[in-house]
Amino acid sequence: MEVRAVSRYIRISPQKCRLVADQVRSLPVGQALELLQFSPKKAASPIRKTLESAIANAEHRATPIIKRTSHITVAVSDENGGED
Repeated sequence: MEVRAVSRYIRISPQKCRLVADQVRSLPVGQALELLQFSPKKAASPIRKTLESAIANAEHRATPIIKRTSHITVAVSDENGGED
């Protein structure tokens, strides 16, 4: 099961962010968190926060929220059955 977390409108250039993302891509979670914690790059902090959010999503929000919906049809007619 794939769980995602998205951080949007982060004020850092994509190139700088990609440098850090490439370092942690395909690493185990523990190793990636450790690498991000001690990385001097500016992009390490938002990537670490997003990774921690994805971990929390996988642990606590793995079930879908079911919101029940209904379809209601109302038909109205006069008492004579429309013969007037």
